[in-house]
Amino acid sequence: ATTKARHYLTQAGEMTERALAHEEAARYYLAAAELADDLPRRHEVELLAVGCMISAGMFTPALQISRRVNEHSDDPSVRLAAAVSYEQAARHFGGAGAMEMLSDALRDYGADYDDVAYLWGLASLSRAMASVGAPDSAPSWALRFSEARSRDRQATIASRHHREGP
Repeated sequence: ATTKARHYLTQAGEMTERALAHEEAARYYLAAAELADDLPRRHEVELLAVGCMISAGMFTPALQISRRVNEHSDDPSVRLAAAVSYEQAARHFGGAGAMEMLSDALRDYGADYDDVAYLWGLASLSRAMASVGAPDSAPSWALRFSEARSRDRQATIASRHHREGP
């Protein structure tokens, strides 16, 4: 019964999110997270709620949940996602704490310029550095991000060319 309830609450969250009812979607996701069978699933659904909270302008609870997920997860990819969410909410308060959280999460995640999650992390770190008054460092991160995106575009074009022929 709990599994079905969690499934329906998650589905309700997805539907209300598509309808741009972000605050309501966040409530459904949080209710589904409460019914999660394990911590990784709970964190996954809580981060869905955080995304909706940010869209709804609910920055303080988004910060709190993002920080908690980042602190309690053993999965580097979940910690990175939580740190990126934290930065998105924190920028409305001057970005405090986001730079350190992102730096730690990126270090634990491991550098991979072909990984979209890593690139999102770098972009968030650049914004966090700029917002807390470390803009001199931000351009180097932004340059790496830009270079990685360029490589990705070139690989996509080459792949299409190979599939479709000359």
